[in-house]
Amino acid sequence: MIVGIDIGGANVKACDTYGKVYFRYNPLWIEKSVNRSLKNIENLFQPEYAGIVITGELSDAFNTKKEGIKRIADEAQKIFKNVYFFGIDGAFHKNASRFELFFSPNWLASARFLLESFSNAIFVDVGSTTTDIIPLVDGDVMAGKTDFERLKRGELIYVGALRTNLSFLLPVVDIDGEIPSSPEYFSSTGDALIVTGDLEEEDYSCDTPDGRGKKREDCLRRIARTVCCDLEELGVNNAVKIAFQAKEKLLEVIERGIARISERYGIDTVIGGGMGEFLIKSATEILGLEFISLTREYGKEISKVFPAYATAKLLERHLGEDR
Repeated sequence: MIVGIDIGGANVKACDTYGKVYFRYNPLWIEKSVNRSLKNIENLFQPEYAGIVITGELSDAFNTKKEGIKRIADEAQKIFKNVYFFGIDGAFHKNASRFELFFSPNWLASARFLLESFSNAIFVDVGSTTTDIIPLVDGDVMAGKTDFERLKRGELIYVGALRTNLSFLLPVVDIDGEIPSSPEYFSSTGDALIVTGDLEEEDYSCDTPDGRGKKREDCLRRIARTVCCDLEELGVNNAVKIAFQAKEKLLEVIERGIARISERYGIDTVIGGGMGEFLIKSATEILGLEFISLTREYGKEISKVFPAYATAKLLERHLGEDR
C-alpha cells in the first residue's frame, strides 16, 4: 500500500491511493519535530511505500532550508521502510541529500497529477496559510521553481483560509467611516470565515490567535480586538461587518491573482481545491471562468489534502513503471 505525505510548517497531511486521509495540526515552530505525526501515519496506514513532499523547511524551527529538509527527511527515513521524496524536478528520489531539489514541491505534485487529465488549466489551492495559482499550459507546468520565484510571478500568494492576520487584509475597516485596524495578531481569517458561515468549528484546525475557543462568539471577540475594542464595546453587528469585509478582501486578492494568470496565458478553466475551495468557486464566477471542483471530483477530504493524494498516485505510477 502507498501513502503520500505532505509535511508542512503548520500541518502534516497524508492520503493513500484509495482516498483514506490523515490530517494533523503540527506547528513546527512549537513542536520542532514531525515524529509524532509520522508515527501516527505509520500506525494508521502501515504503508509499504511512502511518498513525501516537504514544505515545512521554511519554519523558523530551522536556521536554514537545508537544515529543515535534512531533519524532516531523517525523521521520515527512521519511521518508513521505503521512502521516496518528490522533488522540484518532478521526480522521486530515494534520499533528500540534494537539498535544493526538495524545497516546497507539493504544488508541483498536484499539478503533475492533474496534467494527466488537463493540458490547459489553472490549478488553484487555497490552504490554511497560502494560495497556489499554477498554470498548466499545453501539457506542461509553467510556474516558477521556488517559492521566491512564484511570489514574484503571482503564482504564490501568502493568504489562506485560517492563519492570515485580519489586519494584513484589512488595514482599514469601514464602520460608520474608515477606521485603521491594529497590526497586532488579534484575529485571523479563520475567525472571519467562521462568523460568515463558510467554515465550521471543526475546520478551524490550527491554534487561534489568543489560544482560546473556536466558537462563533470566541471569533467575534477576537475580531473586535482588531479595532482595539472588546465585543461589548464594538457590538456584535459591527464585528460581523468586519468579518464580511475580511472575506470580501480575501476573495478580492484571490480573484485578482487568478485573473492575472488567466490573462497571461489565455486560460479560462480553473481547477480548485483546498479548504478555501469555496473562495475559488466565487472568484471564477465573478471572472466568468469555468470552474472544476476537486471536492466534486474526489470528495471534500481529499480536496483538503490534495498534494498528499497526488503524491501517492504519482508514486504508484512511478513504482509501476519501475517494476
